[in-house]
Amino acid sequence: MLSGGGDNNRAEADQWFATSEKLLASSDFHGAKTFAIRACEADPSRTDAADYILAIADTLIAGEITIGDSKVTDWYAVLRLSRLTQNPEHVATQYRRLTLLLNLNVNRLPFADQALKLVSDAWSILSDPPRKSIYDREIQLSQIGQFGQPYNQSEQFQDSPLPSQAETMENPTATSFWTACPYCFSLFEYPKGYEECTLRCQQCRKAFEAVKTQTPPVESNGEGVYVGSWAMFPVGLTSHAKTSNWSPISHLSVSTGKRSCDQQSKALPRNDDADDVDIYITISDDD
Repeated sequence: MLSGGGDNNRAEADQWFATSEKLLASSDFHGAKTFAIRACEADPSRTDAADYILAIADTLIAGEITIGDSKVTDWYAVLRLSRLTQNPEHVATQYRRLTLLLNLNVNRLPFADQALKLVSDAWSILSDPPRKSIYDREIQLSQIGQFGQPYNQSEQFQDSPLPSQAETMENPTATSFWTACPYCFSLFEYPKGYEECTLRCQQCRKAFEAVKTQTPPVESNGEGVYVGSWAMFPVGLTSHAKTSNWSPISHLSVSTGKRSCDQQSKALPRNDDADDVDIYITISDDD
């Protein structure tokens, strides 16, 4: 009875493996993974065969994962590592394990070569300290970006300040601050801990130093109290600025040099000598 039961389990596992390989060949990696696990459950002695399929399916699925809203591939997921791990031995162990399972001389299943290339690409980045440092910084910037919401200066001024703006104006020691990208002039709000750090603009994707700037434009009693910029270039600056630091926002100031209507309409004195001046000059052909 036990022998017959084992034969039935082996036959069932073979059936699941055949289905898994067909799904793998048709690029259904999730389905291939599901039936490979089912085959392994039916016959635990076939775990090696299941590992070959799972190595391909899991790697190709991980290769489609991107970090945040960016298009950066999650190389940690490709090697089955926790993100931002700093253990080089763990990275090397995972790389060796996957390359053995994806060895083309042993694993002749479809897409094994593509999975092996992904593993090699992940290893080339995560095993190289300078490249890994740059890549980790990309991850951190993409995670920071979710806190900042871009503010478009071309939009109309809001009737009342946002809650975060009101908190900043009422409490100077608030836990957030506003900064501006010097390239595209987009405004962002970040946690206070990121002040004066190098961040990546979520609009133009350029790196900039997060220098604290004024809060975004608001309205006071229905009257504009700020002036923005047209076409991303400031058309004027206030003469009452209290600081010389650049800012994409400038307070409006009332001009004190008023002229009366009579003064404006008064004609300029006429210069009679100007009538005798010939405004044209003759250019000789010899010149």
